[in-house]
Amino acid sequence: MSGASRDRGGNITGLFLMQPELTGKRLELLKQTVPDIARVILFWDVYGAGQVDAATTAAQSLRLPIKSVELRDPPYDYARALEAAQSRPGDALLFTTSIFFFRDRDRLAELALQHRLPSMFTQREITEAGGLMSYGTNVPGMFRLAADYVDKILRGTAPADLPVQQPTTFELVINLKTAKALGLTVPPSILARADEVIE
Repeated sequence: MSGASRDRGGNITGLFLMQPELTGKRLELLKQTVPDIARVILFWDVYGAGQVDAATTAAQSLRLPIKSVELRDPPYDYARALEAAQSRPGDALLFTTSIFFFRDRDRLAELALQHRLPSMFTQREITEAGGLMSYGTNVPGMFRLAADYVDKILRGTAPADLPVQQPTTFELVINLKTAKALGLTVPPSILARADEVIE
C-alpha cells in the first residue's frame, strides 16, 4: 500500500507500506508461536508479489517447507486454492499484503479455522476477524499521517520538502480465542511481545 503526491517539478512524496522484509519476521513469529509447523502455505496475489522471495528465503532459513500459491482473477476461490495446495495437518497459512485479503478477512479467518490451520496476516483487522495473528503497520495511524501530509501540501508546502515515509513501528496482535479453538497454547514469550491480545 502506498500513497504519493507529485509536484510540478516531478518530485514525489507520500507513504510506502509495502515492506518485504516484514514477511520474514511474520514467518519467524508464526514459527515461534507454533513450533511444530510442518509446512507453510503462502497465499499471495499481484499486490504481494514483492514479498514472495522474502517468504521463501525466511522459510529456508527456518528449515520450513513452503508451498507458494498465487491467487488470480478475483473474487478468489480460497477453498479451491487450499485444496490445490493439498493442505494437511501440521500446515500453517501465511498471507502477503493484499487489498483482497483485507476485504475477504472474514472468509479467510473462517477458512483457516475450519481447516484448523494457524494463520499469520499482515493487518490487525484480519486477526480481529478471527485470524490467529498479525504483524504489521497500524494502518489507521498511517492514514492519519497521510492526512497530515495532505494538509501541509494544501497549505503550501512543496511535496519535494516532504520525505517519502515508511512506518517504523509495528504491532503484533494475537487472537487467543482462535488459538484455543485450534488447540494451541501461545508461548508466554510471544504473549509478552504482543501489542494486543484478543480474548
